[in-house]
Amino acid sequence: MHCMVVGVDMPGVYHITKASPAEPFLSVSIKLNRYLITQLLAELPPITTQGHKSPSAVVVSEVPEEVLEAFVRLVGLLDNPSKIPVLAHMIIREIHFHLLTDLQGDCLRMVSTSGTQANQIAQAINWLRENYEKALRVEDLAQRVNMSPSTFQ
Repeated sequence: MHCMVVGVDMPGVYHITKASPAEPFLSVSIKLNRYLITQLLAELPPITTQGHKSPSAVVVSEVPEEVLEAFVRLVGLLDNPSKIPVLAHMIIREIHFHLLTDLQGDCLRMVSTSGTQANQIAQAINWLRENYEKALRVEDLAQRVNMSPSTFQ
């Protein structure tokens, strides 16, 4: 009954430490859509941050009830495939909305707000993912996202 939001694209390895036939492990995930997050942020009234500390790029918390219910409805569409083209994108938008307005919101706003260092790092990661076969100098990557090499490092 936990939710993990990763605001920056990064590799991960996960290990299930406790599961049994009586208490199985179940996991559902979606790739968050930066464009949708930006669109929702523009539509929402300003949201105050949850605290004074700097937000983390990874947040683990109890899954908000609204998010769990939306995921259940999304998975439930598999029983009615003809509804998927119409309803899936609305439910995914709803999930993004609930994540933005709950405990995970600070993380998502941090990486989605232009000009923040977290957003610049997210842009660099996206560039690396798309151009991993090209030669790379850290200074060039820092310049690409408008950061000094020392700040980037």
